Amino acid sequence: MPDEEIVIVGFDPGKTTGYAILSLINKKMTPLDFGESTDETLQDLMPHIERSQIVVIEGFWINPQKARGGHFDYDDMIAPQVIGALQMKGRELGKDVHIQPSSIKPVGYGFVGKKYVKGKKGMHKWDALAHAVYYCVKKLHANPLDSPVS
Repeated sequence: MPDEEIVIVGFDPGKTTGYAILSLINKKMTPLDFGESTDETLQDLMPHIERSQIVVIEGFWINPQKARGGHFDYDDMIAPQVIGALQMKGRELGKDVHIQPSSIKPVGYGFVGKKYVKGKKGMHKWDALAHAVYYCVKKLHANPLDSPVS
């Protein structure tokens, strides 16, 4: 009997939220879909949570030096709002929800076959993929992707 499929969705939350959906069967990951959304209500992302068993979200922690320097003054803090909404919806639907630090991205990119470039713009979907793949390799003992995703 073949192993059962596990569907994992990864999110890189913010004003633009990246998402990536993976299928894991027999330690082999297959990317199913990945992209970006600017819908801060998250309605267009709900089907991705509904179809998954595991939800992986990049977390957000305030850097005290940046905060004391005024970096967050008058900021609407959309990323933490999106994180909270994703967590709530995932838990409401009975999903296994995990928060990861952004520091795992370089390793996650390596598992995807790409090089991480800190601060590079427009990488939300790739960051989401890196988070989902990292989780699969580290927690579910999956093999890294066979070939780079394009």
